[in-house]
Amino acid sequence: MLICRWENGTLAQCIIEREHATLSVFAATNPFPLPDPIPSDSIPRILSLAEATLQNRPDAQGSSVTSPGSLLEDGSSADPCSLLPAVMLADRSVGNDETIRGVGYADAAVAQIRYTLEEVPRVCSWIQFEVKAGS
Repeated sequence: MLICRWENGTLAQCIIEREHATLSVFAATNPFPLPDPIPSDSIPRILSLAEATLQNRPDAQGSSVTSPGSLLEDGSSADPCSLLPAVMLADRSVGNDETIRGVGYADAAVAQIRYTLEEVPRVCSWIQFEVKAGS
């Protein structure tokens, strides 16, 4: 298994859609609310990816485990989000009380969502737009 890379997010999405289609956002029927709990023996590959993600997750910048913080540190804002479904399914399976490096799955998901909404730049600061007269 790859360690803490965007490929894990792609792999997680493939596993969810192929092996657990009813839990996918692309399910034929609305998967929400998710079953609670999801039996851990039914999603072992997802749990393994979620655990690897939290094992390699960079520390959040703040005083709380839910302070904005990315699941990956790779320079992309999209790659960490691809791991969110796996982390959220892991939370529904084993709960937030099971922590990895002091962070539960739900707390890590909240931190990632907050990071995406509060910290990720909406436009790169190095992009400059020129508007030409008559264009």
